[in-house]
Amino acid sequence: MPNYLKYLCFLVFLLLNLNACQDKNTTQSEQTLPQDASPSPLQYAQNFKITEFDDFKVLTLLKPFTDSPDSLRYVLYPKNQAKPKGFEDATFIQTPIEKIVVLSHSHIAFLQKLGLENHIVGINESAYLPEIPFKNKLKTGQIKDVSNAQGVLNLEEILALEPDLLVFSSATKESFLKNQILTEANIPMVFNGEWLETSPLGRAEWLLMMGLFFEKDTQAKEIFKEMSQSYEIIRQKTDSIRSKPTVLWEVPYKDTWYVPGGKSYIAQLIKDAGGEYLWKNDQNIASLALDFETVYAKAQQADYWISMGLIKTKNALLGQDARFTDFKAYQQGRLYNHNRTHSEQGGSLYLMEGVVNPHWVLGDLVKILHPKIFPTQQFKYYQKIE
Repeated sequence: MPNYLKYLCFLVFLLLNLNACQDKNTTQSEQTLPQDASPSPLQYAQNFKITEFDDFKVLTLLKPFTDSPDSLRYVLYPKNQAKPKGFEDATFIQTPIEKIVVLSHSHIAFLQKLGLENHIVGINESAYLPEIPFKNKLKTGQIKDVSNAQGVLNLEEILALEPDLLVFSSATKESFLKNQILTEANIPMVFNGEWLETSPLGRAEWLLMMGLFFEKDTQAKEIFKEMSQSYEIIRQKTDSIRSKPTVLWEVPYKDTWYVPGGKSYIAQLIKDAGGEYLWKNDQNIASLALDFETVYAKAQQADYWISMGLIKTKNALLGQDARFTDFKAYQQGRLYNHNRTHSEQGGSLYLMEGVVNPHWVLGDLVKILHPKIFPTQQFKYYQKIE
């Protein structure tokens, strides 16, 4: 055989072997159908992606578990079309869905934003809901609480509702697999990881994910675009501010003070509102578990103290710990909590819908930190603690 033919054969062999060593996570359908795939760009969210094909969409959840790097994939296709071939590792869901069970109150807000709340048939921990129409639906049986008083799921209740989809917020891979009785009953479980995002707009962009299951993704994009533009307009109001007040966030729980990490969405909110977060240089997304003395040393001179759990009055704050009188924010009456609308058990409208209204949350924080910017604006979620 001539040398050039030997060289050509070697090249062919090498190319074939390189192709065989592609990422093991790439499925056959991704290799055979790339020509009609179109990634749907996301502006802020980092923990999910949407790939659009001619006749169906693929949703990939990039970080569904706190203890595993595994991802989850869902193939969404219209009810009047044949099931797509391939994607053996994915869960298939026909759209639009009709009935949904949601296991976080923020999921209710996502669906309300899209006008889809009438599709909710099950929720959990209803005692913590703020006073909204869902209370009446629970009384009449239109919606069921699928958890007990301790927040443990009642799988039999969920199965009886026969939902098309169950959406949950957090899980380890082990706890997810324990609920496989639901998938065996053809009830897909979808993880909503908005809480893992590092920016307020990244969290809100999960609206696009929720819209997919109801074929409302175009509407979701329009709503999010308007929301993000409103957020940016408010944020720009603080660009020229030089004096940035320092901010302490949260109160201790028992013997531990959980303060948001420096890379959390809370830290980003404070920055966008023209404040200086005391732990801004920290590199964590999750909250930091600190003792009282550590926070006391760093935050005693903070200008503002914001988001104070169940605290409604200054007396209630001192009832938790008399040393709070040493804090500058307490002495100057700069205490604010997000409980303007709340239930007796502590559930608040902020905790429920703040995720889909980051522009309203930002507006409240700007009014707190820089009251001259919005002198006539009323608080949406926050109020001053007296």
